[in-house]
Amino acid sequence: MRNASKDTMIGSTMIKKDTMIFPLLYSMTVDEKTWEDPMEFRPERHLNKDKVLLGLAKENIFQDSA
Repeated sequence: MRNASKDTMIGSTMIKKDTMIFPLLYSMTVDEKTWEDPMEFRPERHLNKDKVLLGLAKENIFQDSA
């Protein structure tokens, strides 16, 4: 679970700051519209240009909800 750290538009949906978010990780990683061969294990597709796991970089809009 995460909280949005700022107001953000995702598609036509507004996610307000501090909204609790429950990412459906499996659904995001097997989307054929986003990934070529989504069922193939290719962890490098989840790294940014600096080889940092996406979602852990400082520009990430999500923060831990401790």
